[in-house]
Amino acid sequence: MKKIAVIGFGISGQAIARYFLREKSEVCVYDSKPRKDFGSIVLQSFEGLKGINLNFEYSEFDETDFDLIMVSPGVPLSLPVLVRAKEKNIPIKNDITLFIEKWREIGSIVGVTGSNGKTTIVNIIQSYLKGSGAKSILAGNIGNSPLDEIGKHKKGTIAVLELSSYQLESFAPEHYLDICLISNLSSNHLDRYGGSMHKYAEAKMMGIDNKETKVIICSDDEGIKKYVMPKLKTKNISLVSLETPVDQVIQDGVYLDSENDLVVSNNQQLFKVFNDIESRKLIGVHNLYNIALSYGVLNKLNVDLSHEQIIRNFNGLEHRIEFVKEIEGVKYINDSKSSSPDATRAAIESLTKKKNVILILGGNDKGMKFDLLNESIRENVKSIILLPGNIKEKIKKEFSDLEMKEFDNLEKSVHFAKNISKKGDFILLSPSATSFMLYNNYEERGKHFKEIVNKL
Repeated sequence: MKKIAVIGFGISGQAIARYFLREKSEVCVYDSKPRKDFGSIVLQSFEGLKGINLNFEYSEFDETDFDLIMVSPGVPLSLPVLVRAKEKNIPIKNDITLFIEKWREIGSIVGVTGSNGKTTIVNIIQSYLKGSGAKSILAGNIGNSPLDEIGKHKKGTIAVLELSSYQLESFAPEHYLDICLISNLSSNHLDRYGGSMHKYAEAKMMGIDNKETKVIICSDDEGIKKYVMPKLKTKNISLVSLETPVDQVIQDGVYLDSENDLVVSNNQQLFKVFNDIESRKLIGVHNLYNIALSYGVLNKLNVDLSHEQIIRNFNGLEHRIEFVKEIEGVKYINDSKSSSPDATRAAIESLTKKKNVILILGGNDKGMKFDLLNESIRENVKSIILLPGNIKEKIKKEFSDLEMKEFDNLEKSVHFAKNISKKGDFILLSPSATSFMLYNNYEERGKHFKEIVNKL
């Protein structure tokens, strides 16, 4: 019987435990959090099962007791027990790498990563595949582990995975993706990478095999141009660009033609895939990029690209530039999912070109730079409202000359925003930071915002 250590007991850790219990392995779970942080339903579903041992407030153990160590995405590979295990050649995997090993013979594996837009892109791709009749699953960094899908699907099923840099860190050469999309690159999670954009970019590229992986990148993105393109050694690259004139296109990819329609280029042959780009439910230039990037993946999957209505009618995601309500001519927008300055910049620029945004932001820092918000805030934001969290000092320093107010909770912030708003304004919750000072996650933060707004 194999003995498996599982570090971290969140969504991924629970899926890993379930998988190895089905495999009749002995499973020992370690999590630094106290038992009370886990719901009774979760605990009851595991406690008492044969073959599992739960250890809370504890993450140190003898690595030589185990055949395999499985890690959750939030667990740093610099953890002492993992460093020792690596020195002794004890395998270290996560749920994604194990899934890839098991899925390789089932169907294609698509990995979507990048600093922003990942969740929207994978949902567009999945909606298109399902709507056009293709068999596919959606899993990864969107709140469900692909390990729970093992054994449930027929050959030919496509796996669409949203992948964070944390998940990609555990990839070995054999864990390459069939298709890897890197949407964009901006300062995000730099606390994990010692402040280095180069190290962050390297993590994003861990799923690429120079011979096997079809790579799709946005060649308009400054972070991609600076940190990814110089390091790519594969020739199997497709570009997505809304800035390159089609008469200058020399590489496969997705572009805007002279009639402002999206076109796909294959072997320098162009064909339209999305006409009338303004007629769509996903607003904003950033979402046009998300649509173009999705077409880049669909093209490499060799599916029929004629079902443009599926994408045209795609509604978008909860908590991402989500319209909540209009009150007395003021629109309330829930963008709780934005936990980086670049995501907040995209939200502001998708809403307006006027100075009519009341921006609610704040939370815990991930080592990000806020200077890239400078232009958007100065041109479009009339007032900043700060939530509790350690990024507020960065915000104060960057925008010390602007009107700014602090509150200790979201309810006070929304009520103040309502009181200072005028007809035609947007009240935008787009925190640029993690939610952990006040909430368990961005979903909880966004739902509370909507509850507050709907009671106004």
